Amino acid sequence: MDERAAARANARRRTGSGTAGSGTDAAGAAGAAEVLDASYRALLDVLAGLDEDASWRPTACTGWAVRDLVFHLVMDAQRGLVALHTPAAGPPDRDATGYWADWRPGTRGAADGRRFVRVGASMFLLFDQLRGLYAETASAAARAGRRRTRRRGWVRRGMC
Repeated sequence: MDERAAARANARRRTGSGTAGSGTDAAGAAGAAEVLDASYRALLDVLAGLDEDASWRPTACTGWAVRDLVFHLVMDAQRGLVALHTPAAGPPDRDATGYWADWRPGTRGAADGRRFVRVGASMFLLFDQLRGLYAETASAAARAGRRRTRRRGWVRRGMC
């Protein structure tokens, strides 16, 4: 078993997820939804303490200010929300590692993604507007995750 396959197997054991296409057990799905919700809430707590000036501070992500990173995370929560409401008809066509291949450093996808984030984040004149969009989108994604685990089990989707 290669390193990536071993990492995927470990992730499945930690989250309680099954193999591609087999679904998951209810306890693992509920746990994953709780982790997602806790992660969103933790970031919201951090964002609540930031003012307009702090939103322009640089981050460890080269070239990105706090507001750029927050916009990127809005898009991530939106992808999660879409995936939870539009399950794939078939088995996943990518794993957690392969999903990011189109955006690896040096690719057009990475360059386009960086540009999209910088332009999108710059459209918010006030940080409070961006923070509010993150709160709304993350909350909806967390609710969708909890609802999905109660109704039909965890959704495994290929490309979001």
